[in-house]
Amino acid sequence: MRTALPIRSVQVFGLVCFAVLVFLLSLGSYAQCPPDIDFENGNFDGWRCYTGFIQQDGTIRVAQSAPALDRHVIYKSGGTVERDYWGGFPKVCPNGSNYSMRLGNDNTGRGAEKISYTFTIPPGQNNFSLVYNYAIVLQDPGHSAFQQPRMRVEVMNLTDNKIDPCSSFDFVVNGSLPGFKVSPIKQDSSIVRYKEWSAAFIDLSGNAGKTFSISFLTTDCSLGAHFGYAYIDINSICSNTVPGSVYCPDDKFLELTAPPGFQSYKWFNSAQTVLGSGATLRLEPPPATRDTIYVAFDPFSGYGCSDTLIAYLADTLQLTANAGVDNEFCVNPAIQLGINPKPGEVYKWSPSTGLSDPDIANPIASPRSSTQYTLTVQHTGGGCRTTDQVSLVKKCDVIEFYVPNSFTPNGDGLNDRLKPVLYGYSKVNYFRVYNRYGDLLYEANSDLPGWDGTLKGKRLPTQTVVWMIEAIDANGIVERRQGSSVLIR
Repeated sequence: MRTALPIRSVQVFGLVCFAVLVFLLSLGSYAQCPPDIDFENGNFDGWRCYTGFIQQDGTIRVAQSAPALDRHVIYKSGGTVERDYWGGFPKVCPNGSNYSMRLGNDNTGRGAEKISYTFTIPPGQNNFSLVYNYAIVLQDPGHSAFQQPRMRVEVMNLTDNKIDPCSSFDFVVNGSLPGFKVSPIKQDSSIVRYKEWSAAFIDLSGNAGKTFSISFLTTDCSLGAHFGYAYIDINSICSNTVPGSVYCPDDKFLELTAPPGFQSYKWFNSAQTVLGSGATLRLEPPPATRDTIYVAFDPFSGYGCSDTLIAYLADTLQLTANAGVDNEFCVNPAIQLGINPKPGEVYKWSPSTGLSDPDIANPIASPRSSTQYTLTVQHTGGGCRTTDQVSLVKKCDVIEFYVPNSFTPNGDGLNDRLKPVLYGYSKVNYFRVYNRYGDLLYEANSDLPGWDGTLKGKRLPTQTVVWMIEAIDANGIVERRQGSSVLIR
């Protein structure tokens, strides 16, 4: 059942934060999404990018372009977590993705940015849906609605030449945004409002063989002094039906999670017995295999369509842990373990020493010595426990460093800076450069960026300089050296 509501421009509403559309199934029961619609190639393959502006009357004009610097930005997970300046949330969606993108920026003006993706639902695939994840940052100057910063989502049925009314909205900033927070940082004395990563469900069932486009657009305010931007990610599973909702034979409970962003939910079985009313249904113990569970959900008024999904249950799930491939390192490693997370799986690594997070599928490992890590994977219901191991071996074939005997800081990108070249060294305590009179010209506690041949912004002429360095190698041994190099103009 899918009941359409009239499409109209709406204000942003609070969506239930939702990492993935999960019915705790084997991956084989899901339809895969169109290629790179989820940005997992690390670029905009398949997407079209647009740039433009918003006029003072609120008219938005954009034209197709190459990905624009600082307006269409891809972020990669791993290592240090990058966080949004205004909202403090991670720039990469916490749904297990390797990549997410940012549309727009916090530069003020009348800028407008857009991305769109066109795809055809395969013939015979009448059960098809998308879950998109988003985070929004909008400055709120208190203008009229048509002047305010915004994010727009539009789903267009190109075959029938009509907008999908259940999935197309204008998200316009105002002072009563449910689920939004006020940034502790102000810009020009105005409030900045942000929404942490949330998700929305797009049901395109019954459209096998038809072509659709999905687009996201952000704009600044139409008066040119306030910004708006958003982060976007799309999940990699695109089926809204549950042909094989499987769980482990030894699971102690079963959890089913409905699509996000709806006002009310009702779970029931084939006998029309109501089982629950929240977005998540927990059944303990799991019901009998071959049972069928339904979930009906209704939207907030004006925010989408009513729908019903079906879960066919079977206790045949099997899991396989994958800790990744063995690897070698010398110093300061940052090695990603495991693989991307899968719906319905729980992860635990041991030992936790040197791991960015021992409770995710693919942490970053930075061990100081050779270490063997064990990954334990279980289903969310507690069953199907399985393990795998990966070994990281510390091996330094070369421990050496040198400093070039000359450098040419002429801006050609070749040998422009004087710096040590390190092999098998974990840390530089200091690297100093002096002139022949013993004056300090440069000092750093790293090999980077190196000396550019200037002093207090002034380019120095050709001369011989003396360098001194203290560094610690992979075995913890401290070594000190000094020598001379020639600055050549």
